[in-house]
Amino acid sequence: VGGQLTADTGVVLTTTAIAPSGTISINGSGMGINEDNSGDAPSAFDDANGAESWSFSFDTEIVSLTLDLDALTPGESFQVSSPAFATVTLNDDGNDIFTIPENVPSGTSITLSVFSAGTEAALVALQVDTIPEPSSIVLAMLGLSAMGIRRRRG
Repeated sequence: VGGQLTADTGVVLTTTAIAPSGTISINGSGMGINEDNSGDAPSAFDDANGAESWSFSFDTEIVSLTLDLDALTPGESFQVSSPAFATVTLNDDGNDIFTIPENVPSGTSITLSVFSAGTEAALVALQVDTIPEPSSIVLAMLGLSAMGIRRRRG
């Protein structure tokens, strides 16, 4: 089960839930997978009925990815994997915010997976840093050049 979300910046996020069954669940406490079987934490990623994962990609190249996982406790961990970088394990170290400074080409999948038994945490924020489009850079350079020419004349 999946879909697409468009951020205020225009970046499109394509998502897919990977679990034996269920749907992506988003509520006030964060995002998780609401699996159909009993014992599942509906607004978190967990391994109550088999490890849950979330696969996603962006329509533009990203240069870093930051994940905020709420309620991650000692002994719990996730893994983030992609063909674009080596698998990263996210362990509770007193901080639930993790930044992965890796370039990921447009359309390349990234997967967040429950890694250790007993893990249960919600994704409360996802932030990406993108490479500015060449047209934005050109416009910025033209603006700076125009300011420089104007300053010389003035």
